[in-house]
Amino acid sequence: MIRATARFTLAKVPLADVEAGYALTLRIISALHGAAPSRCPNGDGWFGGVTKPGQEAVPFSDNVEFKARLVKQISMSPSDDYSVHLSSPDGKSVPGQLSLLFIPSFAHLTLSIHRPELAGVDVLAIARLIQAVVETMEVSFAFVDSFDIDPNGEEPSDKTSYSSSFATFPHRQCVGWMAYIPSNVIAAQAPTAEALVPTRKGTIVIAVKESFDISNPSHIQAANQIEMDLADHDLLKAIDQSF
Repeated sequence: MIRATARFTLAKVPLADVEAGYALTLRIISALHGAAPSRCPNGDGWFGGVTKPGQEAVPFSDNVEFKARLVKQISMSPSDDYSVHLSSPDGKSVPGQLSLLFIPSFAHLTLSIHRPELAGVDVLAIARLIQAVVETMEVSFAFVDSFDIDPNGEEPSDKTSYSSSFATFPHRQCVGWMAYIPSNVIAAQAPTAEALVPTRKGTIVIAVKESFDISNPSHIQAANQIEMDLADHDLLKAIDQSF
């Protein structure tokens, strides 16, 4: 797997200014650190704030410089929306590297892990990270997408993701490697799931315990079956009403 990306559906958060956006971002990365301190650093281990080519990233913990970079970024944007992109560690992608993109006005939050299997990031560690976000933000749904070489691609370098090429329903939410459902999901509703992890506000449904591989038919089948079962119980919402 090249990248595992947890995609969160949030409630839109109106922010008064950069100070409010910075404080909310700090809450998120602090929650991630608390859930998996060996995988997710605190503020001084996240880097971002690049506003022009060749500029070095700054640690998120340098709040004066980082906020100044955010103000500069907003001034260069056609909108005045707060957005932040962070990585840990900084620099070229390495196994286990984290990337966070947060745009609260668009209800957008993603957390990506580069080459998780090579870094020894197991499924329960990822579930703990999802749980940390769910218990910090107002999350209505989340799932972990897998991005890798396309097993059906025309060229060896072609890439795709589970959600774009293998999800059961083109018009519904999907499960992928795992998904957060804001409901108490019981075994009878997802009998083939590898694990059901209860959270304070719902359940994380895990399709497979090993690293999800889109070239492995059994992994695709496992996720597809859970999607069908959850849809039968009205637990996967339609996201495209044209179908």
